[in-house]
Amino acid sequence: MKKADTAYTTTVRYRDILLSKIDALTKGAIEHPRPVWEYLTTKELSERLSISMQTLGNWRVRNQGPRFRTVRKGTKCLYRLDEVFEWLTGQPNLKFCHQWLVHRGLADSIFDEEYVNWATGIMHKPQTRSNSAI
Repeated sequence: MKKADTAYTTTVRYRDILLSKIDALTKGAIEHPRPVWEYLTTKELSERLSISMQTLGNWRVRNQGPRFRTVRKGTKCLYRLDEVFEWLTGQPNLKFCHQWLVHRGLADSIFDEEYVNWATGIMHKPQTRSNSAI
Protein backbone atom coordinates (compact mmCIF):
# COMPACT_ATOMS: atom_id res chain seq x y z
CA MET A 1 0.00 0.00 0.00
CA LYS A 2 1.35 3.43 -0.92
CA LYS A 3 1.96 6.13 1.67
CA ALA A 4 -0.79 8.33 0.19
CA ASP A 5 -3.27 5.45 0.38
CA THR A 6 -2.37 4.82 4.02
CA ALA A 7 -2.81 8.52 4.87
CA TYR A 8 -6.22 8.58 3.18
CA THR A 9 -7.29 5.43 5.02
CA THR A 10 -6.21 6.96 8.33
CA THR A 11 -8.21 10.13 7.62
CA VAL A 12 -11.30 8.09 6.76
CA ARG A 13 -10.86 6.02 9.94
CA TYR A 14 -10.64 9.17 12.12
CA ARG A 15 -13.62 10.66 10.33
CA ASP A 16 -15.65 7.50 10.95
CA ILE A 17 -14.74 7.61 14.65
CA LEU A 18 -15.80 11.26 14.86
CA LEU A 19 -19.05 10.49 13.02
CA SER A 20 -19.84 7.80 15.59
CA LYS A 21 -19.65 10.55 18.25
CA ILE A 22 -21.38 13.26 16.18
CA ASP A 23 -24.46 13.48 18.42
CA ALA A 24 -22.36 14.20 21.51
CA LEU A 25 -20.11 16.60 19.57
CA THR A 26 -23.10 18.47 18.15
CA LYS A 27 -24.83 18.69 21.53
CA GLY A 28 -21.63 19.98 23.15
CA ALA A 29 -21.18 22.61 20.43
CA ILE A 30 -24.81 23.76 20.56
CA GLU A 31 -24.74 24.09 24.36
CA HIS A 32 -21.34 25.81 24.43
CA PRO A 33 -21.62 29.60 24.86
CA ARG A 34 -19.24 30.26 21.97
CA PRO A 35 -21.03 30.49 18.59
CA VAL A 36 -20.29 27.60 16.25
CA TRP A 37 -19.28 30.01 13.47
CA GLU A 38 -16.45 31.65 15.44
CA TYR A 39 -12.89 30.58 14.77
CA LEU A 40 -11.11 27.97 16.87
CA THR A 41 -7.36 27.46 17.01
CA THR A 42 -5.86 24.09 16.16
CA LYS A 43 -5.43 23.41 19.88
CA GLU A 44 -9.04 24.29 20.69
CA LEU A 45 -10.37 22.12 17.86
CA SER A 46 -8.16 19.17 18.80
CA GLU A 47 -9.50 19.38 22.36
CA ARG A 48 -13.13 19.59 21.20
CA LEU A 49 -12.76 16.61 18.85
CA SER A 50 -10.38 14.63 21.11
CA ILE A 51 -7.80 14.20 18.36
CA SER A 52 -4.19 15.34 18.31
CA MET A 53 -2.94 18.62 16.90
CA GLN A 54 -0.59 16.52 14.77
CA THR A 55 -3.55 14.77 13.13
CA LEU A 56 -5.06 18.14 12.20
CA GLY A 57 -1.67 19.22 10.87
CA ASN A 58 -1.38 16.07 8.77
CA TRP A 59 -4.85 16.67 7.33
CA ARG A 60 -3.92 20.25 6.44
CA VAL A 61 -0.76 19.18 4.64
CA ARG A 62 -2.64 16.49 2.71
CA ASN A 63 -5.74 18.64 2.05
CA GLN A 64 -7.88 15.86 3.52
CA GLY A 65 -9.42 17.50 6.57
CA PRO A 66 -11.89 20.27 7.27
CA ARG A 67 -11.57 23.73 5.78
CA PHE A 68 -9.18 26.08 7.60
CA ARG A 69 -7.80 29.60 7.31
CA THR A 70 -4.27 30.77 7.89
CA VAL A 71 -3.27 33.99 9.61
CA ARG A 72 -0.02 35.64 10.63
CA LYS A 73 1.69 34.86 7.35
CA GLY A 74 0.64 31.22 7.50
CA THR A 75 1.91 30.53 11.02
CA LYS A 76 -1.51 30.03 12.65
CA CYS A 77 -4.48 28.01 11.41
CA LEU A 78 -8.07 28.64 12.39
CA TYR A 79 -11.17 26.51 11.94
CA ARG A 80 -14.90 27.23 12.10
CA LEU A 81 -16.67 24.49 14.03
CA ASP A 82 -19.73 24.66 11.78
CA GLU A 83 -17.49 23.97 8.76
CA VAL A 84 -15.88 21.05 10.60
CA PHE A 85 -19.36 19.58 11.16
CA GLU A 86 -20.16 20.21 7.50
CA TRP A 87 -17.02 18.26 6.52
CA LEU A 88 -17.96 15.42 8.86
CA THR A 89 -21.64 15.07 8.04
CA GLY A 90 -22.08 16.57 4.60
CA GLN A 91 -24.92 18.78 5.92
CA PRO A 92 -24.79 22.53 5.19
CA ASN A 93 -22.99 24.44 7.92
CA LEU A 94 -25.93 26.85 8.30
CA LYS A 95 -27.92 24.00 9.87
CA PHE A 96 -25.50 23.92 12.81
CA CYS A 97 -25.60 27.72 13.11
CA HIS A 98 -29.41 27.51 13.13
CA GLN A 99 -29.38 24.90 15.90
CA TRP A 100 -27.13 27.12 18.02
CA LEU A 101 -29.46 30.11 17.50
CA VAL A 102 -32.60 28.06 18.28
CA HIS A 103 -31.03 26.71 21.50
CA ARG A 104 -30.69 30.32 22.71
CA GLY A 105 -34.12 31.44 21.56
CA LEU A 106 -32.64 33.66 18.84
CA ALA A 107 -34.36 31.88 15.94
CA ASP A 108 -37.56 30.01 15.20
CA SER A 109 -37.41 26.25 14.97
CA ILE A 110 -38.28 26.51 11.27
CA PHE A 111 -35.06 26.94 9.28
CA ASP A 112 -34.77 30.29 7.47
CA GLU A 113 -31.52 30.55 5.52
CA GLU A 114 -31.73 34.32 5.06
CA TYR A 115 -32.22 34.92 8.78
CA VAL A 116 -29.38 32.57 9.77
CA ASN A 117 -27.04 34.31 7.30
CA TRP A 118 -28.05 37.68 8.72
CA ALA A 119 -27.74 36.61 12.36
CA THR A 120 -24.37 34.93 11.94
CA GLY A 121 -23.13 37.91 9.96
CA ILE A 122 -23.91 40.44 12.66
CA MET A 123 -22.63 38.22 15.48
CA HIS A 124 -19.46 37.19 13.70
CA LYS A 125 -16.39 39.34 14.08
CA PRO A 126 -14.05 38.42 11.22
CA GLN A 127 -10.60 37.70 12.57
CA THR A 128 -8.86 36.81 9.35
CA ARG A 129 -8.71 37.21 5.64
CA SER A 130 -9.91 34.00 4.07
CA ASN A 131 -6.90 32.20 2.74
CA SER A 132 -8.41 28.78 2.97
CA ALA A 133 -7.82 25.36 1.58
CA ILE A 134 -10.38 22.61 1.37
